Amino acid sequence: MASNECDIEEVKRNAYAQGVALSEIAIFYDGLTDDEKDLMREQNLITHENGGSVIARFAEGGEALFPEKITGVHYLAA
Repeated sequence: MASNECDIEEVKRNAYAQGVALSEIAIFYDGLTDDEKDLMREQNLITHENGGSVIARFAEGGEALFPEKITGVHYLAA
């Protein structure tokens, strides 16, 4: 795993173990293409956007799109 990648499966396991809903976790992305952002917009996942950097949510089924472009996560209630 490259140093800028986030182990999203570990994030999901930890959230489950701690009783944290995935909806309470923000996912940080960098380097998304316009097509990738369009796909995320179609699913209403993006909460904030600045160029290729995006803050988004998990998809309804618990998936995190484009895991190779995730740079971090943040528990919103922290």
